[in-house]
Amino acid sequence: MSIVQLLEIYYDQIYLVGQAEAKELTEVIIAGPVSIIEHVSYPVMYDAGRLKTTYHCSLADSIACATAIALQAALVTADHNELEAVEKGENLSVLWLPARPKK
Repeated sequence: MSIVQLLEIYYDQIYLVGQAEAKELTEVIIAGPVSIIEHVSYPVMYDAGRLKTTYHCSLADSIACATAIALQAALVTADHNELEAVEKGENLSVLWLPARPKK
């Protein structure tokens, strides 16, 4: 899991459950059986650029997707709007969190 992906989970959960609970969830993830990648390799950078331009997703989402694809790992996200197309069009496994409620 990239640090960018962890940030995506954290801020999405702030909208859903508030900052304190979002931080608790983030700490559970960090303590779990995951590796947090704090840098982006050149191959991931190039793939993220391709994903961003192909699917018009955010830079953070494109980095998270490219990292998951490179590691053959599941992407954990609640961002259904931007990433359902990437999941369908790429070799990407996604673990969907509940989407935040609409205002």
